[in-house]
Amino acid sequence: MASAPFPGWPTHYDGRALTELPLTPREAGFTQDFPGRVGRFSDGQREIIIRWVGAPTRLLHSAADCFRGSGYAITPIAARKGSDGSTMGCFRATFTA
Repeated sequence: MASAPFPGWPTHYDGRALTELPLTPREAGFTQDFPGRVGRFSDGQREIIIRWVGAPTRLLHSAADCFRGSGYAITPIAARKGSDGSTMGCFRATFTA
């Protein structure tokens, strides 16, 4: 199966403009073997991390599992619909280590 072309990062989330932030060293290390792209953004109130994968892969586990394994406590929050109709799983991550 061919990989879908990267459509670019969204410019808004929940009606707020996104500003791209540099990845932290920890996030940059994670992306070395990631089969897609990872972006870090701010909407002026929150930090938002978005993952994009263009083809099915067995090299990917859930974002919640990734954060949990890196020392974060995970609190599920309601899933959201993107402007394109896609469903986005959402959670709040709080660093505990």
